[in-house]
Amino acid sequence: MASYLFTGGRFLDPRRDELVDGVEILVEDNLIKEVSDRPITSATAQRIDIGKRTLMPGLIDAHIHIVLSEVKETAQDAHKAKSESARTQLSAL
Repeated sequence: MASYLFTGGRFLDPRRDELVDGVEILVEDNLIKEVSDRPITSATAQRIDIGKRTLMPGLIDAHIHIVLSEVKETAQDAHKAKSESARTQLSAL
């Protein structure tokens, strides 16, 4: 289990909807375990000074592809109907 203690910089706090200076953030096993304006002690965490950077938690990739099976089936049905119509017209010749 990896642990990181981020210090310095700013933290985008989604709960307060603001940037916060002077906090420390403890991350364990890819989850934020603690955010504090006082020093956090951890015997196992790797300390990382982020300097003037901003730390942002959990951005979610909301990129999705919606499959509209009804539209696809309708298009396939329309193509099949045109093909059958063309065959019928050719047969009549």
